[in-house]
Amino acid sequence: MNFDYKAETNRLFGILKDITNPEDQIQIRNKIIELNIKLVSEVLKKYRPYTEDQFQNGCLGLITAAQTYETQREVPFSSYAWFCIERELHMAYKKQRHSLESQLSENDRVYLDGDARLANGDVVGAAEMCFDEKAEQELDAYVEENELTFICDNIIKPCIMQTADRGKHMPTKMDVNRWEKLEFAYIMDLVFIESQKQSFNLTQLAKNLGVSVQNVRTRHERVMEVVFQRMWDYMNLSFAELLERLRHDKKIPHKLLCLDPGMTTGWCLFEDGKLTETGHVENCYDEQNINAKVLMELIDDKAPDFIVYEDYRVYSHKLERHSYSPVFTVRVIGAIEAYCQMKDIKTHKQMAVTAKGFVTDEKLTQWGYWQTGMKHARDAIRHGCYFLLFYKKGQDIA
Repeated sequence: MNFDYKAETNRLFGILKDITNPEDQIQIRNKIIELNIKLVSEVLKKYRPYTEDQFQNGCLGLITAAQTYETQREVPFSSYAWFCIERELHMAYKKQRHSLESQLSENDRVYLDGDARLANGDVVGAAEMCFDEKAEQELDAYVEENELTFICDNIIKPCIMQTADRGKHMPTKMDVNRWEKLEFAYIMDLVFIESQKQSFNLTQLAKNLGVSVQNVRTRHERVMEVVFQRMWDYMNLSFAELLERLRHDKKIPHKLLCLDPGMTTGWCLFEDGKLTETGHVENCYDEQNINAKVLMELIDDKAPDFIVYEDYRVYSHKLERHSYSPVFTVRVIGAIEAYCQMKDIKTHKQMAVTAKGFVTDEKLTQWGYWQTGMKHARDAIRHGCYFLLFYKKGQDIA
């Protein structure tokens, strides 16, 4: 009976979703890598004879695939891993070639004696740097084509569908199915555009659908917001690099205090965009009343110039659970807001789903922000990261 590598890989990824311990996650990912190591050899077959360095680069691509693969996208892991391995080989080759050409001057080169005759009869001089230009062009085209296909099928189209689903229950005279196709065509036109003249613009898109330009512009902006956030899932960048790319020279709070209010309130402090402190404030309320004093002391001690905190709302599906409840979490939030107004501290509130949707457990681990055994502090960190990256994009915060 043949061993089903695909089923076992899917099983391990299913287990991985429910594991929060970083060490256990590493062990599961190692098993996935060992299970699929033959993929590296399969990809390298077309580069025969390949070197040990190429095999190691292929393994790095497989590791990247195991770290970034997301089961909910419904792409076979083998397909995604193949793409990651190809990309790693391609990047390593370009890096090596550029490194050789840039670092060695004419005087630094060491020449071998005599010329070499290739199998096709060509004679290569000892001082020449020889590479297969056609093969390089084909590899570039292959990677670019597959990368674009992957991005279209797994990022752009799902983002359009997600935005469409959000608006299907709202009254509109727009043909949503037709809009999905035209929105995709518009984004693709932006991708391939080579001049400032657009062959397909929002005005034409609105005319095709029989709605206002503002209508399609709003929908397009929602799509691009989701696309933008999902694209970061495929980039192994540190938080500092992300912040630099998104904020650049825009001003951010010098001391940003982030709070996850509750009976145990999690908190963290970002100083000039760097996480410096985390912690929990216990017993912020009991069965009788809130204890605002402990939070006021925290604010006074950290002396922030900006506070971001998690908001709390009672949704319809929670009405029964909150019947006759004093909802102390809301009272804690009210105390924070009142104290900040008294101290003239600027504040911003975010819903939990807003921060958690982008700042996942995987990102916290990747950025080195995971705090073991401090659930509420981790949620405070999520709010701080999301706020610093996306609040007032392109503008000064402070």
